[in-house]
Amino acid sequence: HNVGCPATDLLLRVDVGTPPPDAGQLLLVSYNPVTTLPPERNYLHMRAILEACQTYRSLHTLVVGPNHDPGEQAVWRAIRDTGAVAEPSMPHSQFVRLMANAAVMLGNSSAGIREATYFGTPVVNVGTRQQGRAVTRNVLTVPARMEPIRDAIAVQLAHGRYEPEQPFGDGGAGLRIAEILATGALPLLGKHITY
Repeated sequence: HNVGCPATDLLLRVDVGTPPPDAGQLLLVSYNPVTTLPPERNYLHMRAILEACQTYRSLHTLVVGPNHDPGEQAVWRAIRDTGAVAEPSMPHSQFVRLMANAAVMLGNSSAGIREATYFGTPVVNVGTRQQGRAVTRNVLTVPARMEPIRDAIAVQLAHGRYEPEQPFGDGGAGLRIAEILATGALPLLGKHITY
């Protein structure tokens, strides 16, 4: 049964409102540590992202703090060392509103892959954390170095918003799941011992 993703149901319930007048002036950064890398590499990757953002002085950069994976402190150190404005965390609805109205979202968060497409937000996906995932037209993936990141931001700013896509469902997954469970449309599962 292909029902869509229940998380998309929640995403599409958020009222993103009308874009504020300065909506096109925000670079929204969300970078989480890559757990297969040593902390110093995570530091360098985050620093490259923030230094690329600094080349766009007419835009405001807002960083959402990293998750609590190993390497988190290195990411925070890069934020402090570059003097970036950072929010440790924020309510989901506030993050969605920012993402929906940002000029460009960048970093390596799955939100850039799975959620930003619903709003047509241009995304610069940095590094390998999301490697192998299906991406939509709004996503450019670049190495975690300042110059490619800076250039990809320019490409996305020049392009502007993309046509929204709905690759992970249309907001009705929960209802479809409930209907399938209620009608007994699932086959009985039996245990099969093979040892």
